[in-house]
Amino acid sequence: MPEVNQYMASPKELTELLLKSAGIREGRWFLVANFGFAPSNFGPTPAQFAPGVAVIVQGIGIQREVPGIPAEILVDASKLNYEPFEATTATKRAGRDKRVI
Repeated sequence: MPEVNQYMASPKELTELLLKSAGIREGRWFLVANFGFAPSNFGPTPAQFAPGVAVIVQGIGIQREVPGIPAEILVDASKLNYEPFEATTATKRAGRDKRVI
């Protein structure tokens, strides 16, 4: 199997993953992000500097539904599938290969 070098997720998928990770099973939630801004002068050389701003993602999380949020971005935690984790063949093999000395 080829090695995975990148995995992308939509905002709804990230919301679902965070809900499952936190064990939240009720309520309607949406993805939120905290941004930081750093103004400065930017350019390839000092002679070409121009005012600009760098945007930094400081955190990503979830927030419970508030009035005015479009239903299309909400995830209902009560409708998520919380199936138990099924170990992969490699994980099962690694556990079986452990030896106690």
